Amino acid sequence: MTETVADCAASTAVSWPTREQAVRPCIATMIRHGRKNPKMKRNHAVHAVSAAVMLAFTALFAGQVHAACEKSKRMQHYNAECLEASYKNRGWLKDSYAKAKNKCTEYGKVVAKVDIRHSADQTWDLNDGNEREYKNDWQHIRGVFCCTDLSDLCNKSDIVNTSSCNQKFRESPASATCADSLAIGINEKAECVFNTNCDGGLSTTVLAVAWPDAADLYNCNGTLTLGSC
Repeated sequence: MTETVADCAASTAVSWPTREQAVRPCIATMIRHGRKNPKMKRNHAVHAVSAAVMLAFTALFAGQVHAACEKSKRMQHYNAECLEASYKNRGWLKDSYAKAKNKCTEYGKVVAKVDIRHSADQTWDLNDGNEREYKNDWQHIRGVFCCTDLSDLCNKSDIVNTSSCNQKFRESPASATCADSLAIGINEKAECVFNTNCDGGLSTTVLAVAWPDAADLYNCNGTLTLGSC
């Protein structure tokens, strides 16, 4: 009976910390046996090549997962205004928990990472305002983070600037007749501040609106207004 790479890896897994490390010597062993015994050569070669391909894809996939939200790309939840999160470790046989939700749903997606010791981390795409929760009765939670490389934003300042404010304004009904309106700055509330001049008039006004609302501006008798007239 021909032993497969999977059989070999399963029998030696206790000696290796990862499945990848257990598979490598099994592939080498099968190749050596195939050289010594021509009758077994074909089967061993097929199993070895198949396992090598699987190993390559596993390593590639693992590398991609590791590359996302690495430690250098993690922001503590208390430094991310758009991520509301908490966690608590309660000890043996008591549920530890982590919770998180997106506080800036109108601005974009927030991706949260729950860092768990000795276990796979939890990664949550928070597109709406619903709360996500994780519980366990033995694993230690090390923190909840905002992934700066996967999120649209962790803080409003990540996306709110004069350029993006003007882009939002160009989506509004007012853009056709208030062409001279420009975002001149961002205030302390992370709002877009527009210097407006509609219909070619001589008077100008200053209007501050939240970034999502900049696409809902109207020209109301020469005055830039939030919402329809």
